[in-house]
Amino acid sequence: MNYSKFLTSKFISGLIKNGKKSSSEAIFYNLLNLLQKKYKSNPIKILWIAIKKIKPSIEVVNRRKGGKIYQVPQIIKPKRQIKIALKWLIDSQTLSTKKSSMDLNIYNEVNNILLSKSECLKKKEKLYRLIESNRAFLHYRW
Repeated sequence: MNYSKFLTSKFISGLIKNGKKSSSEAIFYNLLNLLQKKYKSNPIKILWIAIKKIKPSIEVVNRRKGGKIYQVPQIIKPKRQIKIALKWLIDSQTLSTKKSSMDLNIYNEVNNILLSKSECLKKKEKLYRLIESNRAFLHYRW
């Protein structure tokens, strides 16, 4: 599997707003240029490292049993892990306090991920705390 093509297509499709693919492509390639200037290596690899740091391996799924809804921890497939990580990365720039361009906000978030002080990492930790608290409901998986 060619990971650079996969990552590029998923990232660009996640960035699309109002059907404007050309603007999301420009944002993505500007992000790659910024990463290239800072780290002096392949920016796709840097993006993969950031995504590997924030992708969750387990999520909670709502299951209804006996009139109650339980949040049951469940292992997720690798493609879904990457999808969730990209969604968190793209959504984190909308929560950014700076009103600068989208590519700069995502670039800052990637830098923060590599420095281990990102909002995406906090989301992952929060999810894992939720999973730990609902570990008793593992027997409701099916």
